[in-house]
Amino acid sequence: MEQALNVVYWCTLPIASISSMRDSVLPFVSHERSKNLGDQVADSIVSAAIHGHLVQGQRLIESELADAFGVSRVPVRGALHTLAGQGIVIPLPNREVRLVTITADMLEQMLSVRLVLEAHAADLAFGAIKKNPKLLTPFEDAVDDMQRAFRKGSPFLAAQADMEFHRALYAASGNSMLLEIWDRMAKKILIAVGLSLYQNPENLVVEDHLALLEMLRAGNRKSFKEHLQPHIMEARARFKV
Repeated sequence: MEQALNVVYWCTLPIASISSMRDSVLPFVSHERSKNLGDQVADSIVSAAIHGHLVQGQRLIESELADAFGVSRVPVRGALHTLAGQGIVIPLPNREVRLVTITADMLEQMLSVRLVLEAHAADLAFGAIKKNPKLLTPFEDAVDDMQRAFRKGSPFLAAQADMEFHRALYAASGNSMLLEIWDRMAKKILIAVGLSLYQNPENLVVEDHLALLEMLRAGNRKSFKEHLQPHIMEARARFKV
């Protein structure tokens, strides 16, 4: 199982400390854009948190996660290290690791910061795209991935494609600090708001991103930035209490 495949595995998980329900399942997420097994395990942990299979503040035990996903401890250890760097898991004394707990106040702060940073990233990205139109490719790929995810009936992969679309904006800005901050925020926002947005009809999500893509192609910076606020702040209404 320790290889990159374009599938999602569902692993039986009869472990009370990982899930509050016996014989529950956790998804193992593996897709063509993620070649590293540790990255796939990290995505799987995030997916489980977003789906509610792992709860915020829950203790994560390396050996039990390895058994659950059918991998060795090495990629699990790497995944937890990666997620700790992104603030998704919190290392505590005695080598304990817990999933982050995100409050409504924390989400509000993240969204407010995101709104400011993404507007700045857009200013930089529009200039860069005008000079190099090939920078549009990651946006186009993300929309394609989003459409494919909806066809497969996978809200999680649709959510990932959404995050990749916005990551492309930060990457196109050429500012590595902006990109680093986005990478730390994106998964936290998804864990906080869940998948309700991506369980709506496809056109409500895909068409919104297609509109943003057309603004990028047309160089319509003003309309793009005006569209950002309602687009970003929608997460506020979807906060999981």
